[in-house]
This record gives sequence, structure tokens and C-alpha cells, in this order.
Amino acid sequence: MARLAASKGVTLHQLVLDLGGSLKRLVNQDRALFENLAAWAGLQPAQLEELLSWTGEPIGDVRMRFRGERFVSRALRNPIVQGCPRCLRDDALSAPEDPLTAMAMRVHWQMREMVICAPHGALLVPLWTAQHPTARNDLTARLTEILPKILSQDLDGPAAVTTGYDQWLEQRLDGGEDTSWLSRQSLYAATTFCRLLGGELLRINGHDDADPQPFRHASLAAGFDVVQRGPDAIRHALHDLAAGANGFLDEPQKAFGSLWKDMRDYHQDNEAFEPFADILRGVVLDVWPIAEGAVLLGQTVSQRKLHSVGTAAMALRITERRLRPLLVEAGVIAADDLRPDSRAVFDAQAHDGVLRAIGSLVTDPQMRRTVGMTEAELRALEQDGVLQPRTRLPGARLRWLEADGKALVDELNALARPNPGTAKWETIQTAQANSKVCVGRIIAAIRARQIRVHALPGNTSYHGFKVCRSEFGAME
Repeated sequence: MARLAASKGVTLHQLVLDLGGSLKRLVNQDRALFENLAAWAGLQPAQLEELLSWTGEPIGDVRMRFRGERFVSRALRNPIVQGCPRCLRDDALSAPEDPLTAMAMRVHWQMREMVICAPHGALLVPLWTAQHPTARNDLTARLTEILPKILSQDLDGPAAVTTGYDQWLEQRLDGGEDTSWLSRQSLYAATTFCRLLGGELLRINGHDDADPQPFRHASLAAGFDVVQRGPDAIRHALHDLAAGANGFLDEPQKAFGSLWKDMRDYHQDNEAFEPFADILRGVVLDVWPIAEGAVLLGQTVSQRKLHSVGTAAMALRITERRLRPLLVEAGVIAADDLRPDSRAVFDAQAHDGVLRAIGSLVTDPQMRRTVGMTEAELRALEQDGVLQPRTRLPGARLRWLEADGKALVDELNALARPNPGTAKWETIQTAQANSKVCVGRIIAAIRARQIRVHALPGNTSYHGFKVCRSEFGAME
């Protein structure tokens, strides 16, 4: 439109007035104005639609359709208008008598994640900044203002090597074939995620981001090299980032930086980003002990995947200092694991039984009261391995699982005979003291039905079981 106005010797504002509109209506893409343009210029409907597809059409909710793809408006309509001064200079020099008739703003320049002019091998640069859309898009006026700098090469951007990302984006915008994993993804989401991931990968490798445009180009290229290969490659890169954040209080924000912040704050409600959010969410659940019910990138965690020593201690209401040796003893974490308690993680579901057992441990007196036995009886059962404490850590007070003692009582009740007959019966501990046959051997003989065991109906006490010493001769 700007070139058309220049070719007629009028301003863009004057041209749109002649078409029955205004520059504001042009910027807002008033349909009646475009129909007048089509009639006046002899454009076919398909030609007009192609024109609008490259311009970007508002579709509500600060969204635009550009080349058949949905974008957030600001990704295409930015106060900072970028472009290639070399291209504009070539245009101007092709018509030195009237350069504005030839200077064309290439439509793909308006896309925020387009950062290079491939024909000239140079980075795009800011041409002008204007907050108001009407002033921003008055190309006749803006190009007139910067024409001297374009011709003097003062605006030229630094040289840059065309990358795989640049070639892919050009081809994607032109409607060419996309054979990468990204062919099934939104272009806006794909380019944004490539930039964010690539930036973080460069950061951990010590790249300087002091010069924004070269860093942006390098970020897009680095991210694309990974993302184009699909979910497994993305997960691998994210795990590399997470590995660099293994400190005591290091959370996803520390590991993923701007990638995490942007995905959490700006894109979690955009369904186009969900394939990327799902991969990132999975990696977070693989690395950090996220609690059930926590909201992670817009989704509620349905089940805890990992516990850390810290989160498990909190759940059990015991100290980390006490819990960690118990987990080492149970083989849940290694003795030489140097990770801090907040990052020493383990499979929450696989070790749920261990945690439940630790949380249920009781003292020796409590175990004796629950199972109904004397101190000597408990000591003898432990010594012979009939009852095993759940921890043998030195100084541990809470050692026993009451369920183990109850299981022994239930087992012996199932083997017991209620009618004592005329035999002489005595408690297992008494029989051991009198016969010098160890408790473990007596219990084994009862289980093998080599000797009988007697208990009154309803017995719930280990001390209530009795054996007949005269039957000990049948023991193997």
C-alpha cells in the first residue's frame, strides 16, 4: 500500500482516504476498505486472501492468523519494527529517482522470531519504534525518515551465518514441506520454545547474552537443533539443564530460567504450547519431589512420583537427620549419596511400604504391650530371628513394627489347640529355660507341627501360648 501510494505521488494517508477509509481503518483491516482496494486494483478474491495471509489477520483475543497459523498478536505487531537495511537499500537504488516506490518491507520481517536476512547473511535490526499502530504502520513516513541512514549504511546489521532454523522457518512460512517433528506443532509455539530452550542451553555453556540480537539468533538455532528431533531429544536437553541445578534450594526456576518463567507465566493456558509443557512437566516430575495436588504448568499433579529425604521427613513428621540413615539402611538411597536432603530423591510409589513402616515404628515397651510379651520373651525372639527389628541402627529407640508381632500371634493362634488335655503345659519362654532348646527352634517345630501349641480361645498375647516339653523329643 505504501509503495502503491508512492507510485501515485501521494502519501499513504491520502491513498486510503481515496479508498473511502483512513489509516486507522487500514491498520485495523477494515473489510470494506479492502473490498474497495480489490475493486480499484483489480485483485481477485484469492489474491486478496493471499495478501492478507502475509499481512496477518486479527482473529480476536489478541490473536492473529498469519500464513494459516495462530499467533499472539504481539509476536507480529511489535512497537519495534525490524528489517534488513541492505534489502531496503537495494530497493532504493533500483529506483533512485523515486526510491519509495520500490522500497518494500518484507512481510516475514514482522515475525518476532525471524532474526536474519538470508540473502544478505545479516541480522535484522530495529528500523523504528512507535507505540501507536497508526504511526508505526505509516510506512511512507517512516521510510522517508530513515532513508538517509539506509543509503549511508548506518543501519546495517552485523553479519550472520544462516542456520538450519533460518532455512526451516523460511520454508515453513512459504508453505513448504516440513519433515521435522515440528511439522505437527504450532509455528508460534515452536519458534518461541526453540528460543527459550536454546537460550538456556547457551547460558549453561557460558555464552554471553550482552548483545541481544546475536544471542537471540544463536538461541533459536541451538533450540531448533534439539527441538526438531522430537520429545526424547528435548527431554535429554532438559535433564542436562536440571543436572546443573542440584543445590539445596535449587528448583525448576533455577534449572530452566526464562524457559520455566515464560512457560509458567505466559503460555500455560495456550493449548498450542501443551506438547512442550507436557514434556517439561514430565522432566520436572522426574527430577523434583512434586507433591500430589500441586499445580504444575497449569495441571494438577494427580500422584506424587518422587519423594526426597526432606519431603518424606515432613510427611512422617520426623527429622531428616533421623530419617536419612533409615533410608540408607533400607536400601532406598545409597550411603555415599552426597545430594542434599532436598534433592536426594527416590521413587515414592516403589518405596511407599518402607515409608509406612518407618512411620509406624514403636519402642521396645510399646511392642511388648501390643503383642503381650515380657522383656525376656522379646529379647529371645529377636536373638533367634523370629522377630526382626526394622532397624538395627545404633541408638535407635523406635525399632519395631507392631504388625510383625501381631502376625506372629495370629500365626500361632491358627496352629494352637484350645483343649490342653492332661499334658503339662508351660510358656514357650519357660520351656526354653528348662530345656535349653532355643526359642527359634521351638517356634520352627510348632510351624512344622512336630510339637503342639496351646492357647485359650480369643488369645491375643504371645505370653498366652504354651507348649508341652515332653514332646520336644520329636523335634528334628
